[in-house]
Amino acid sequence: GTSEIFGSGFMRVLARSLRVVVVDPDANLISAMRAGAFGLRHGRILMLYPEGQRSIDGRPTRFKKGAAILSIHQRVPIVPVAIEGFHEAWPRGKRFQKFAPFRIKFSEPIYPPPEPEASEIAYEKLTGELKKRIVRMWEELRRENGT
Repeated sequence: GTSEIFGSGFMRVLARSLRVVVVDPDANLISAMRAGAFGLRHGRILMLYPEGQRSIDGRPTRFKKGAAILSIHQRVPIVPVAIEGFHEAWPRGKRFQKFAPFRIKFSEPIYPPPEPEASEIAYEKLTGELKKRIVRMWEELRRENGT
């Protein structure tokens, strides 16, 4: 989790109890990636926003390659998740969340290429597939919700 969300107060206590590793990706992306890789190597589940942050308006934005890099180097699948309505429940930049419905949809896992192909092309390909699936699910959720 980011230090912006889990850095103090109740959220810090919650993060500790849930064993969330709090990082500040803006301050040191390398250490954040290393922390994620360490957790994956030790069988932990890693949740990250592929855009590198929560969206300002709730819509998917430009995806970064961090998830693809970790997937390829650690040989772990990515489970794409789309969240619709979370922005209304907890807008970015707001300290407290409010009660608002949101919906979550999961896709089938995306497995890294069979051969460890650590290249910009491989990262872009995996990131592109991840974005395609998440955007498709997000649009489905919006249609189902009538928004």
